[in-house]
Amino acid sequence: MIKYKKNDKFRMKVTDRCNFSCSFCHAEGGKNAEDIIINQHLYKAIELLRPLYSRVHITGGEPFIYDKLDNILDILEEYGYKTAVTTNGYFSLKEKQKIIERMEYINFSVHSFQEQYVSNLIGRNNTAKYIISTILQNIKILIDILPVRINTVVSDKEESQKIEEILEFCGKLNIELKLVPEWKVREKATLIIRNILQKNNFNLYEKIYLLPGSNVRERYKNPHGQIVEVKKIEFYFPKFLCTNCTKQKYCQEGFSFLRIGGEPLYFQPCIFNKKLSLEDFQKNMLPNIYFMFEDVGTL
Repeated sequence: MIKYKKNDKFRMKVTDRCNFSCSFCHAEGGKNAEDIIINQHLYKAIELLRPLYSRVHITGGEPFIYDKLDNILDILEEYGYKTAVTTNGYFSLKEKQKIIERMEYINFSVHSFQEQYVSNLIGRNNTAKYIISTILQNIKILIDILPVRINTVVSDKEESQKIEEILEFCGKLNIELKLVPEWKVREKATLIIRNILQKNNFNLYEKIYLLPGSNVRERYKNPHGQIVEVKKIEFYFPKFLCTNCTKQKYCQEGFSFLRIGGEPLYFQPCIFNKKLSLEDFQKNMLPNIYFMFEDVGTL
């Protein structure tokens, strides 16, 4: 079954700081950006985007390092946005639980339960076991509080990553798993995903297009009802954004999500394209964003 959903979510990168060092991280296209600042520009941005967007996905870096996350939620809730967050899961739940309870759902980026693989991601060897244990404990507690999802970036290192351990963990706790092919090795990672799904008797039952945008979600289910979602890219290149772009040959996602972040505040409709100031975005980009959504119509 094919479904179409409105891509009514923008991504807010609150910090570039992270306690991990994952090699595949593109940091939402905002490497070395300063933490987002709560000021009149941020208020204006949130107000400008509200007619088009109803949800905000908070990202980083690691969002729970950012110490004004509760204040950001206050503002977003004031304008009627629903919120969610993607985290690596390594945080003090005692300190962050009240913030998390305000959100629609939480995504944990969990890429392996293997200590050596995790050590390579975090850039240190002596704490991987403790980090994995903390992440697992946080997940097990939070599944009784709000919807929890796990995102796994699938590399070409099948033997050392052991994706099937994460698949089994999600099945036992009834957690949806999203598999994302690592963009640098997309072809090989996609093949690994396909083989894992076939081996474990998963069948495609739904394909969701997020419009406007390049993101497609293939949803699979096994005989036990466990669901796995696979991220796919079917390139969407809006003319106003991509016609004169010199990087289209190397592009990995076309237009997928609008992103904001940094200080000074920037808007970024593509992780490979230039960042726009609030003034430039409002004058030169926002009208085109409106037209793009009008082309999609009502979904």
